[in-house]
Amino acid sequence: MNPKKIIMLGPSPTAKGGMATVTDIYRRSGLFEIWPTTYLTTYRDGNAWTKIQTVTTAYLRFTRLLLGDRVQLVHAHVASYTSFWRICLFIFTALPLRPKIIIHVHSGSFGRFYEQSGPIRKKIIRFTLDKADRIIVLTDYTKRMMSNITSNTKIVSVPNPYIPETSFKGKGRRKNTILFLGNVGENKGVYDLLSAVKKLKIKYPQIKLVVCGKGEIKKATEFADKLGIGNLVEFPGWVSGEEKNRLLRESTIYALPSYYEGLGMGILEAMSAGTPVVASNAGGIPDVVEDGVEGLLVAPGDVDALAEALDKVLSDGKLREKMGAAGQKKIASQFMPEQVLPMLSELYSQLGVKPTQPGKT
Repeated sequence: MNPKKIIMLGPSPTAKGGMATVTDIYRRSGLFEIWPTTYLTTYRDGNAWTKIQTVTTAYLRFTRLLLGDRVQLVHAHVASYTSFWRICLFIFTALPLRPKIIIHVHSGSFGRFYEQSGPIRKKIIRFTLDKADRIIVLTDYTKRMMSNITSNTKIVSVPNPYIPETSFKGKGRRKNTILFLGNVGENKGVYDLLSAVKKLKIKYPQIKLVVCGKGEIKKATEFADKLGIGNLVEFPGWVSGEEKNRLLRESTIYALPSYYEGLGMGILEAMSAGTPVVASNAGGIPDVVEDGVEGLLVAPGDVDALAEALDKVLSDGKLREKMGAAGQKKIASQFMPEQVLPMLSELYSQLGVKPTQPGKT
């Protein structure tokens, strides 16, 4: 008789975004071999038909496993908005059969999502979270935020793991180059970053801002042109793999002036690459970046403070070196899979799941 399984629900490993990166690291680190895990892809990038087909295929297989009494635990990765409602379909289907349920919240804007929801949707959100046997969040900030939404007290902070890139061979740092990775839009502070670069262009006429990601690229390009810095900004779109690693290693600063943030994978990637971080003090960022140690933090929306912080790091090579080394040290001591995966293993054990490879938990 086959043992009962953990069903992990999440995006395709090729999808764009931090959640896909995290679940792929779980796979690459051997989590699915240590624990009896079946991964069901509930989201793929693409057109509407691709997305419908993906979630339908996952749901049908999920239902078969549930009805076959094969599921002991459901580990669902969620963000906000559509991501949350999509996963609700699976959780509501599972509830009558009573497997253990982990809801793994990756979004730093979940509180905003909740506040923007109407009364009925708020009740559904609370009901869903209340039914979870564990809620995993990424930082202590997110834990406090979720405690204001749900009466469920079984909220556990488990950081995202990161595997440092060891095979990259870079050309060295590009002078006065600022890198942004993420969704291009107001929530991530992209327009504030563009405005800050305008303030710096007189002192640094060769400054370069590289804005990588999907989203409001056309609007951001037009805004840069309006500011008179269009020639100083590059929009290469979404980058991954060797191209992303090259940019991280060659950039002078990684910037993330978000208004809402959980635990951005870009910050972990930058710290691992030895790149100083200039970011907002929003959400879970201060739980990862200590102001003045691995980088500098400013208030969201404060363009003057953002420009000053960027200037301070750009103008001080010794400070950049010190911050870069501190970032690499923190990644090695707190965010490697060997530090993070045992936290998941402990949760699985607490919920009664038996590992496939007991000696490796």
